[in-house]
Amino acid sequence: MSIAHPPTLLLSLASLLTASALGLACGDKDTPTDDTGATDGGATDGGATDDTGTTPEVPVWTSVSIETSASITGVYAASATEAWISLTGGQVRLYQGASWTDLDVEVDDEDLNGIWGSGSGNGATVVAVGDAGHIAQWGAAGWDVEDLGTANFESVDGPSSTDLVAVGWGGLYSNASGDWAYQNLPNNPRFNHVWYEGEVGAAVGEEGILAIYSGGEWTVTQEEQRRNFYGVSGTGVNDIYAVGEEGVVLRWDGTSWTDISPGTGKSVWAVWAANSSNVYIVGNGGLAMVRSNGEWVDLPTGTEKNLYAVHGTGVSDVWAVGGFGVALRYQP
Repeated sequence: MSIAHPPTLLLSLASLLTASALGLACGDKDTPTDDTGATDGGATDGGATDDTGTTPEVPVWTSVSIETSASITGVYAASATEAWISLTGGQVRLYQGASWTDLDVEVDDEDLNGIWGSGSGNGATVVAVGDAGHIAQWGAAGWDVEDLGTANFESVDGPSSTDLVAVGWGGLYSNASGDWAYQNLPNNPRFNHVWYEGEVGAAVGEEGILAIYSGGEWTVTQEEQRRNFYGVSGTGVNDIYAVGEEGVVLRWDGTSWTDISPGTGKSVWAVWAANSSNVYIVGNGGLAMVRSNGEWVDLPTGTEKNLYAVHGTGVSDVWAVGGFGVALRYQP
């Protein structure tokens, strides 16, 4: 199914549409609590003191949040003036010119769980994946939607629109052959996220699943503690990061996984390795940190809402997004 739009639509939509509040049902990522038991729905932004009477840290992020009950599940930072986000309820929104524009996808209100992109402006190619096996690609003609008839897709990544990997609880799919094709892996792992650069990649999932792609093959292992892993990112085959429940952060050095967790105890939903010296993580209760030159540094967000995705154009422009429309930018 496709929705045709004129090629010039991308730059003009922002002036024609408004980001109105949408009363959509919450997806799976709206219900998890942080490790204190607080839910997104009860979280507040700001305030003079926290419950202990101490003054909260001053936020280092700027809010560009949306008024919606939907969760933002993924973000693609296209440039310093443009970003794309996927949301529950079959939504995609475009940040351009300091405002948000609706670019909804015809997926029967199924949640979109991840987004990938290349380029910006009228040259942008964007792919969003979601529940019920939906994959939607944005180009000059608008959205083109495929329904692969499989389980939910959670994440998509790759070096180009013709070399992508999409993962979910139905396994791993690749479009390198020209069509989306299932890749048969041992024990049918349930994946939550993928990082893939063509020659190297990694995917993580439920019950401790950790998979590395190198030399044209996927090697799947399972962590002894069988913790759930929610996000993965890297800079090369010898520098990969996996994050998940209980605040776990692991680093792959090409030979083995090493625990480099910051010790917050809060579940970490996403990681983005800007480079080998700066690795950003986000998670429950507004958690945001950067591992800079081997040391973890807090990046106070000013929110207690769960953060589910992080991406940027570089260390001077990082996005973090999450529950109930929260969208933040870090521009030190």
